[in-house]
Amino acid sequence: NWLAEKLVFHKIHDIMGGRLRFMFSGGAALNPVLAKFFFAAGFKIMEGYGLTETSPVLSVNRMNHIKFGTVGLPVPDTKIKIAPDGEIIAQGPQVFQGYWNKPEENQMAFTEDEEGKWYHTGDLGEFDDEGFLKITGRKKTVIVLRTGKKVSPVVTEGAIALDRHIAHVCAIGDDLKYLIGVIEPNFEYLVEYLSDKDLIKWDYEDVELYKGMSKEEYAERMAMRKRIIEMPEVKQFYEKILNDTQKELSSFERIKSFVLVPDEWSEYDVLTPSMKMKRRAIMEKYGTQIKDIYVE
Repeated sequence: NWLAEKLVFHKIHDIMGGRLRFMFSGGAALNPVLAKFFFAAGFKIMEGYGLTETSPVLSVNRMNHIKFGTVGLPVPDTKIKIAPDGEIIAQGPQVFQGYWNKPEENQMAFTEDEEGKWYHTGDLGEFDDEGFLKITGRKKTVIVLRTGKKVSPVVTEGAIALDRHIAHVCAIGDDLKYLIGVIEPNFEYLVEYLSDKDLIKWDYEDVELYKGMSKEEYAERMAMRKRIIEMPEVKQFYEKILNDTQKELSSFERIKSFVLVPDEWSEYDVLTPSMKMKRRAIMEKYGTQIKDIYVE
């Protein structure tokens, strides 16, 4: 509305240079809340999908037809379909011919049928009624619960990560009856919340971690972080966050129990350079805490 435009959106336009009208998004899922906000501000974000092996675009939202939460329609001369196991497979002139001198990898990457040669992306997806593609997870990261239910962790994690008090969340559940979450709090917003509630007297600067700090200062700030996440009020606060953010998920998709960790994951070997989680590394690092809270 005009009030939002006057008080907020025109400032964003000025920051962006005043001439920006649209943007493209790829490489990782775009939070639909952010997409809707920028759309309301007058910026169209065309989210797309593809891989290096597909040069790199397979699908993209169009300027005149954007559907939030999807990666759009296939680009011209490109065929995309969903394999029986839910994997996205594709063919088109931009799809590479194969890996150089790697016949075993090529055998796993491609299949053929009456329509031709299909590249297996490793991603899971589905089409809506209008043919828009939605990414639902990675084939390799699908969690199989002991009950037999299959869970795409990125769906659960994506819902929870919408809350600003969450820095990272990793859903663990292979061979378990239910999902367990390993959560790195966003200490900046958590400390602000606790200070507003008069539960602590610290500022974020008291617990902030940064490169170049001494070992003594690092140990002191980590100790303060541990004191914070051990507070009963903090545990209750994050229980409420999980309840609120997982309302739309099926019961088996929800994290039932969780571990709060004091570490800043960007400082450890649990994230890739593109800030994606290394699930195996997280499971190994926090395996003891996960076992301690898991109840059959």
